[in-house]
Amino acid sequence: MSHVVKNERVLSAVLDFTDGDDRTLTIDDPNTSLDLATQVDSLGAYIKDHQILLGDKTGAECKGFKSAKLVNQKTTYLDITPNA
Repeated sequence: MSHVVKNERVLSAVLDFTDGDDRTLTIDDPNTSLDLATQVDSLGAYIKDHQILLGDKTGAECKGFKSAKLVNQKTTYLDITPNA
């Protein structure tokens, strides 16, 4: 087997909570054919309005997204099996 290189794109978004805590939400292979800024704003507003996510320390309310960015990730899987 040979080395395998995998390239992928993820959306990394940081949620902000009223107790000052934050959490990162990662979405694999986001649909980049749509306007990502609008999608992130809409999702943040929905999460805030419906409080579907609460802070894990004190159960704090979510204020929405603090930041969001597209990240290109490159992962290399090395073949370390001995040659037979």
